[in-house]
Amino acid sequence: MAKSKYGFSPPIPWYIMTSDATNNQAFNFFTENNFFGLSKYNVIFFEQKVLPCLSFDGNIIMCDKNKIAYSPNGNGGLFDVLKDLNILDDMRARGLSYFHIYGVDNILVRVGDPYFIGYCVLKKYDCGLKVIEKKDPNESVGIVCQIDGKNQVLQHELSIDC
Repeated sequence: MAKSKYGFSPPIPWYIMTSDATNNQAFNFFTENNFFGLSKYNVIFFEQKVLPCLSFDGNIIMCDKNKIAYSPNGNGGLFDVLKDLNILDDMRARGLSYFHIYGVDNILVRVGDPYFIGYCVLKKYDCGLKVIEKKDPNESVGIVCQIDGKNQVLQHELSIDC
């Protein structure tokens, strides 16, 4: 679309959030595959933060007698890490005004969807979200809802009525 309108296709940086457990493997995979033809400069890996693992009754889970178990803090931790690791500064330096966030497990995502992003820009939305209706109450998917006047996405393992 950009090429037909402006005569060139600007590079689109790809910021990939990994975890301590996946970072080296992901980077090596991209390296072994020559970054799939993308410029290495435009593929930026960064690690999400971790939190101590808790049992359902709130107790800290231990890996062994003297070591606390940690787990990545999830998609919600993205925004803190973008700021803390100066990723937002990198985005600003590249002149980016918008970005598209999607989960690694969404195999149907249209990365950088120009129609969806364009619609959000046209409508001057701060944020856009594509969702589908849950097929049955036991389906293992997050739920978009409003709690105390705040829009939220509840993870499927939480049992709160929206």
